[in-house]
Parts: sequence; C-alpha cells; structure tokens
Amino acid sequence: MEAIRGPDHDREARASSKAVSSKKAAPLHAPSTPPRGQPALPSLPDFVIENESSGSKAGASEITRTVMQELHRIESIDGAFLRGLYTDVVSESKIEDFLSATLLYDHGKHAWAGIPRDCQDEENLLTPLRSIIDTIVNGLGDVNGTRRVVDTRTSDFVHAGEASHTSKPLISVLATGPSFQKPKTLKGEEQADDMNVGFSNTASIFQITRDTTSFDNKHIEQLAILSREIMIHQPNRLFCRSLLITETRVLLLHYDHSGAYRTGFVNIHDDPHTFIRLVLGLSSAEEEVLGLDTSVQWVIDNAYALQSMEPIFSRDVVRGRGTVCWAAKDATGSPVIIKDLWRADMKGPEHEFLERAKGLQGVVQMVSFEDDRAQTKDFRPETYRSDDFYNRTLSRITMKRYGPSLAHSTSQWRAISALRDAIEGHLNLVKSNVLHRDVSTENVLLGEEGAPAGQRGILIDLDMAAPVKGERALFSVEGRVGTRLYQSFAVLKTGEDSDSLAHIDHDYLDDLESFFYVLCHLLYGFDSIGVEKSEADLAQTKPLEHWEIQDAIRAANSKFCYIHLDGTFIPPSAFWSQPCLDLAEKFRHFLAPLLLEKIKIREPMRSAARKALLDGLHSGMEDHYSQVLSFFDEALEELAKPGGEAPRRPLSASTTSSFDSPRRDANPPPAPVNRGVKRSIKDVEALPNVRRTRSRR
Repeated sequence: MEAIRGPDHDREARASSKAVSSKKAAPLHAPSTPPRGQPALPSLPDFVIENESSGSKAGASEITRTVMQELHRIESIDGAFLRGLYTDVVSESKIEDFLSATLLYDHGKHAWAGIPRDCQDEENLLTPLRSIIDTIVNGLGDVNGTRRVVDTRTSDFVHAGEASHTSKPLISVLATGPSFQKPKTLKGEEQADDMNVGFSNTASIFQITRDTTSFDNKHIEQLAILSREIMIHQPNRLFCRSLLITETRVLLLHYDHSGAYRTGFVNIHDDPHTFIRLVLGLSSAEEEVLGLDTSVQWVIDNAYALQSMEPIFSRDVVRGRGTVCWAAKDATGSPVIIKDLWRADMKGPEHEFLERAKGLQGVVQMVSFEDDRAQTKDFRPETYRSDDFYNRTLSRITMKRYGPSLAHSTSQWRAISALRDAIEGHLNLVKSNVLHRDVSTENVLLGEEGAPAGQRGILIDLDMAAPVKGERALFSVEGRVGTRLYQSFAVLKTGEDSDSLAHIDHDYLDDLESFFYVLCHLLYGFDSIGVEKSEADLAQTKPLEHWEIQDAIRAANSKFCYIHLDGTFIPPSAFWSQPCLDLAEKFRHFLAPLLLEKIKIREPMRSAARKALLDGLHSGMEDHYSQVLSFFDEALEELAKPGGEAPRRPLSASTTSSFDSPRRDANPPPAPVNRGVKRSIKDVEALPNVRRTRSRR
C-alpha cells in the first residue's frame, strides 16, 4: 500500500501535519524471561488531578477505576527482563566511557552521586535524578536537541475527553519530531512555546518515589493513567513505556492495546548499564524505539495526502481495537479513509469481509489493505504467559470516503433514505455470508449528495462482522458484541441468564432490531436535523437512558417492554414529522412477534427441534427485509409530498400514536424474568462499545 503524507508546507507547517506510509512497525523483542511475582511496590502520595473548571483538586479514584476496568489487571514480570532491553541503543564500551568520564557516578562506591540514601521527601530526589537523566540523554543519546528532560511537577497535562482534568507528571521527556504535536490548552488552543508541554509531545514519563514509602500499587496505577493518556493523545502509538525510580531502584511499566505489565526492580547503582539503557530507550530520537508507528510521518514521497493532522475518528479506549481513522486523498485527488485497527487473534480480519462486500450497494468499498503491521506479543518476553493476555495484530485498510454519519443529515428525507439504503446494504452483505453485528448511528454514513437509490446511505465498520453461516470466533464466553444502545433484546440476554435458556447465535434479525434503535435514536436523541440533544438532556431522555445502561438485563427488559407495551416515557421532539413516527410504529409492530419467537426458541428442548424452529424463522429472511424496506419506502413517499416534513400537530385522542401518549395493551406478554446474572468478561471486546466517541465523520 502507498504511504500517506501531509500537505507540502514550510518546515514549521510540516511539523503539524501527518502522513501514513506502508512501513511495517518493527517489533521490540526481549529475552525469554518467564513472568514471576514481584514484591509489593512503595506507594506515592495520593495522585491528584486538577479540575480547572472548578478550581478544586479531586482524587484520581474515579479515573483509576476507569483505567483499571479497561486493563483488568497489570501483570508482573521479572526485573531480569530489563537487562536485555534496549541493548542496541548504545554499546557497552560507550556506557563504560561515559561512566568513567562523568562526575555523576562514583565507581569506587558503585553509586550515582548526589542521590540521598536517607531521603525524606521526593522533592530531594527529583533534582539529582533529573540532572542524571538529562546528562545521560544529552551525553549518550545523540538526540540533537529533539529531546529535553523537563521538571513538569507544576505543568498541566490536559486529559483527553475530560479537558477540565489535568495531571502533573514529575519528570517528562519533551519531544519534537514527526510524531509529536504541540499540546492544546484547556480551551483547545495551541499552547505558547514557553508552556509547550503535554501528553501530545511527551516521549515518556519518569515518576519518583522513596524506598522507605509504605508499599501498595497506587504509583503503578498512576503510571498507567499517564501512559494511557500518551497513547490516546498520540494515535500512532504502538505502545508506551514509563519508569518508576527510587533512590536505589527502577522499574518499567509497559502499556499497549493488549493491556499492561510492570517489571520487577533493578538496582540503578549496582547495575548502571541497565539504568542508562532504559533512559536512552525511553528518550530515543528514533521514534520506532519509543513505540511509535513511523509509517505515520510528516513527509513521505508517493503517499496519500492527509487532509488534517487530527484523525477523524479515534477510540478513547486503549486496550482493545484502538481504531483510528484518517481522512486522506489518493494520487488522483479522490477522498479516502485510512483505518488502523488492532484485532484480536480470535477475530477474522476485516479486510476478508470487505473483500466479499466489493461491488455491493449500500456498503463501504475497500481500496487496499495491509495486514500484520505489528503484534502486541512482540512487545513482551517470548515466554510471556497470562490468562488475561490476547495478542492483537495491527492492520490498515484504505476505503472510499463518503459523507458524514447519519447524525449529520440535512433533512428528514435524507436521514430516512440513508437508513433505508443501509438496511438494503445489510441485506446485500447477508446474501454474501457477512453479518455486520455492530449496527449504530455512527456506522451509517450519508451517501454523496444526489446519490441514486441504494447509495444514499452506506453501512461501514465490518471489524465486528462474522459469517452468517459457518464457524464463528467468539471474543469471550459471553459472545456479545455491538454498541450497547443498539444491541438487540436477544443479544443483551445472551450469556446473562442462569435460567436454562439456550444460547443462539447473533443473527440478521438482531441487526434489523438494531436498525430500529438507530431510528429511535434519531427521534429521541435529536431536537432537529443535525442538532443532537445536550449531554444533560440525553441523560434524561427515555427510553435512550434505559437502553444505554451498563446492566444488560435491565437494558434488555426495557427494550422488551417498549416494543411490546407501546411504552414511551416522553414523546420525540415535535420537529419530527408524522411519517417518521408512523415508520417507527410499523417497525416496532414488525419486531414484536419476532422477539417472542426467539424467546420460545431458547426454551429447553432438543437441539434438533431448536434448529428446526430457527431454520423456519430464518426461511422468511427475504420477506423480513422486504417488509422493513417497504415501511421506509412508504415513509419516503409521504416525506416527499409538500409539507411532508412539517412538524407534528397535536393529535386527537383517537389517533394518538404511542410516541405521543403512552398506552398499554390489554394483555401484554410478560417480560422475561431474570433469575440471576452470570458475568465472566475476559476481553474488552465483550464490553459494550460507548456510543459517544471522538468522531468527526
């Protein structure tokens, strides 16, 4: 695949634009050292996050919980691993010459000079350690001014997503070069040169504590928070490494898309060679050594030209797929999307499904792909073993670029026509033995302005797809995938019940139900076209609020009640016209008996009988899609009439829709009873995706 480059501006401009090439990320191998348990770690003072908006300081407990929920746990490996790391960054002879020449190391005492052994405060350690690290970097690092060791204990590093939160690392390696950008202020503006430090231009972070401090894991969790922010702010990061240093010892924390691990301690006085190599490795002028994907670069010949230095989409979750999308143009000037994705080994490559989608209307079209660009297992010892580790492979896909997501539609007619064509695109995929499994508002794009029927909406993101028929690779024992707001009743119930209900695979009917929730998201989540409700309003918007909760059983039962009991808590905005509401009602009535049929199929019975019932249900596939598409065609016909998109007028009692006034059926079917919850989530893919991600499609 060709490279991607930024526009050819002057030198300063090139330092703020990125490009992506086809160069494969180089793995960082280490000696074969089996992981072993380590002694407890000395604690740092409570990690504090500054809340700029309120002027108060809040403990990091909430952020720590978020990070550790994502990581699951931080594995421990033997400190001997460090002695074989970064052996090629500097020769042993150069280290010996440096130690012989510098006044900072006493050969007779086998000790770094100036570091107090009976240190009572981290402040007394920071200055001598920063001086030693700075001397190593500038004396042996060959960095030519591209790396600077900075005391950042008073600097505000702004967090992603929560701009009001900042951290203050103790020692940071400030970096300039192709993969680093000037950080933004709390207001989103570029910082002045005298304040130019943040997560986006930091190569690594060194934290400090004392040997005599009481022992716990707070400072390791602190390093994890800081490393995670570096990964998020630098979207071409393959991994991030940080150091924890005491007056006598050093350990390393490694963070990548498969999780994190920490090493045991190595004595910095008895083994200065290892300490020097660690400092040089984490401050290297070679971006590959730092853990950056150097195929994302400033200027590379024969490349795709990036349209912006910022990705148009990125996930603020590091452990997992870590999807990042860049807008670019090919050599002919045609717009394309470059998508980087870390897939788990048990998941089939997305490009295989995209290959089957070639030529299909209503589905994203692939231009080219690269697979196996890097693997997270190469960032660990060869004998690394953990029941919580899942190797991930970095792949890159180039696709045709379309319009923005469904949420940015310019009219009701265009929104409904886009959703209609995406459903037809889904049918085309199913006929090609591809089941999408992650239908959402963000995964339906608008076609080009004036696009013909069939291309007015485009279904994208096949990285969670699976064969309709044939063996499937499950991500966990639960096998539940998708974005929580749009997950079907059956998918939400999968793996959660202990009431002897049988498991049945995610099927096309689950995805059709997800399209219904996309329609409901438009009706309930938007006050007008392209104007989404505020976060505060969305938190109070029912049924959306009930459908997006973490508890899968409660979300499932809420959806069951909504579909079967005509239950709405508040009507959609009066902006939405009657044809749109009528469409939703027809869609709802279509789904109601199918939900009951699936419940019946999951009841105890012989597997052959269950298969016969399921085959009978699926035999109506063509008719199912035909009915749903006819609902949309009828709505589009009404919307196209003069005044078809007019806001609703108050309806009479005899014609009131369930969207405007709650009502209950005389004999509603009972909601399924939850007889207990069984949870066993082993991989982040089993967790529901968050609907509101950093996306600018």
